[in-house]
Order: sequence, then C-alpha cells, then structure tokens
Amino acid sequence: MEAQANTREVLESKYRTAVVLGVAMVLSVVVYAVVVEVLVSRVEAFSAPLPIEGMDTIRYGFIAIAIIEALVIGQVRKAMLGGFGSGRVLVGSSECIERIFKAQVVSLALCDTIALYGMVLFLISASVWDFYLFALISMAAFAAYFPRRSRWKQWAGLL
Repeated sequence: MEAQANTREVLESKYRTAVVLGVAMVLSVVVYAVVVEVLVSRVEAFSAPLPIEGMDTIRYGFIAIAIIEALVIGQVRKAMLGGFGSGRVLVGSSECIERIFKAQVVSLALCDTIALYGMVLFLISASVWDFYLFALISMAAFAAYFPRRSRWKQWAGLL
C-alpha cells in the first residue's frame, strides 16, 4: 500500500514536470510567431524571398515531413513505452514511470520540431504563411500528444 502511494507521488511529480515542459514548448511556438512578425515588420530582407530554385519542392517536402512526423509521433511513443509487463519493466515501477516521462518529452519535442520546420521555411522564403501552416500542424500535434493524467495512470497501471 505504501509502495503504491509512493508510486502515485512519483508519477504525479513527473506528470507535473511534463505538463510544465509541454506548456513551455507550446509557448515557444508563440515566441516563434512573435519573431516572425517582428522580422517581417522591421527587417527589409524579409520583404522578398531568397531566389532559391526549387522552393516549391522544398516547401512540399517540408510539408510532407511535418505531416508524416505528426502521424508517427504516436508510434514513436508506443515503441518507447513498449515492454511493460514483459518482465523487463514492471508496471508501476520507477523505471516504468521514467519511461513514460521520457516518451512524453520526446513526443512534445517532435511536436515542436514541426513549428521549427516552418521557421526555417519562413527564413528562406520570407512567407509568413509557410510558418503559420507549420505552426498550425504543430499545435494540432501538441493537442493530440499533450500529457494527460488519465493516460499516464493507465500506462503506469494505476487505474
């Protein structure tokens, strides 16, 4: 009984840390948007795109990568969480909780990288719409993969 209470406390502490990280990463996308708007309004270089041949190919490639990444995040997390109950990782153990935490952090980081693809495209194309498209995909991924207490408890075997 005491071990389960301790496990719940550790789980709750790691969960709160993951939520704080998630909020910080979501806010980083907002900061990217502010940077984009400041650059557009104050830097003349962003009034015209760089003359890069094949810009549409680069743009569509980044869009494909972002969409595939958003769809694969769940599979990456599932692979990182694998092994519960197999004898390698005991459900509810500190190793289990640490694995849940790591999988959550990786999921959030992958959500954030999608917005970074948009930032890179903006920097070479000078198109704010390139950035905002990727920011939208990133936010949708954050909404899908943001830490949820009930999911954590289920993964840790505490439901």
